Amino acid sequence: MAEDTVPNLRLLKGVVTALGVAIVVVIGVIVVTVVNRLGGEDDDAAAPAAPAAVLSAFDPGRITIPTGSVVVGITPAGARLIVRLTLAGGGTRLLFLDLADGRLLGSVDLAPGPP
Repeated sequence: MAEDTVPNLRLLKGVVTALGVAIVVVIGVIVVTVVNRLGGEDDDAAAPAAPAAVLSAFDPGRITIPTGSVVVGITPAGARLIVRLTLAGGGTRLLFLDLADGRLLGSVDLAPGPP
């Protein structure tokens, strides 16, 4: 019986050694990832650009919308804000605002087309 346990013991030692090496490698990968994320920019990931001049909470901004229109939705999109309006005549308009300075970048009227 002692002869049967020796090969099993060697196999067990090999498995334990391999798992120990795997644990060390995984911990190394985790440490390197944390250091890269804290220490600098990752070239592979496209980081969003920081706003040049962020408006303070009380800086006034004015965007003129057509009379009778209603704001029905606001959606952030990267460094932009999309404001959805329902127009008095029944159409829909999207306003694109720059989050950095609050200025109107442009607008798009949505109109139904042929099916």
